[in-house]
Amino acid sequence: MRSGLGKVDNEKMSNKIIDTIEKFLRYFVPGLVFVFLFDLSFPNVSQNFLEKIGDIKFALIILSIGVIIYGIYRRIVLVFILELPLYLLNCEAISNFRNVSKKGIKKLFDYPRARAEFFKERHNYSDINDSKKNLSSYLYYRWALHHYLFIFFMQLILFSYFSNSTTIIANNKCWLTVISIIGLVIIFAQLVGLYITEKNIYPKNHN
Repeated sequence: MRSGLGKVDNEKMSNKIIDTIEKFLRYFVPGLVFVFLFDLSFPNVSQNFLEKIGDIKFALIILSIGVIIYGIYRRIVLVFILELPLYLLNCEAISNFRNVSKKGIKKLFDYPRARAEFFKERHNYSDINDSKKNLSSYLYYRWALHHYLFIFFMQLILFSYFSNSTTIIANNKCWLTVISIIGLVIIFAQLVGLYITEKNIYPKNHN
C-alpha cells in the first residue's frame, strides 16, 4: 500500500517539476530571443548595459521581458488574429464555405479532420487512458512550438525595422522581413489547422 502511495507521490512530484520547467521556458525563451536580437540590433547599447549588471540580474531581466512578451502575444495578438475569428466563425461558417468552395479548398478544410482521425488511430485514443495522455501531450507541445516560432518571427520583423543601420540585421532587412512574413503565414496556417484538428478530436470542449 505504501509503495503504491509512494509511486503516486513521486509521479505528482515529477509532474510538478515538469510543469515548473515548462512554465519557466514559456517565459524565458521569448525573453532570451528578444535579448539576442536586441544585441544584434543595438550592440553598443547592449554592451554598455551588460557591463553594469551581473548574471543573476541579467537572467531576471530576460525572464521579465519574456513574461511581458508572452503576455502581450497570448492575451492580445493571439486573441485578435486567431481565437476571436475562430470563435465568430465557430466552424459553422467554415462548413458553409466548404460546401460552396472549389474542390481544392474542400480538401484544405478536410485535412485537419483527416489528421484528427489519424491521431486517434495512432494513439489508440478510444481505448487506452495512457494513449489519451500521450495524444494530449503531443498536441500541447505542438501548440507550444508554434507559439514560440510565431513570437520569434514577430520579434524578427520588429528588430529588422528598428535596428541600427550598421548592424547585420539592418543590412539584411529585406530578406529577414520576407522570411518572417512567410514564417508567420505558415505558422498561422498551422495554428488554424491545429485548432480544427483539436475540434475534431475533442468536439465537446469546443462547443
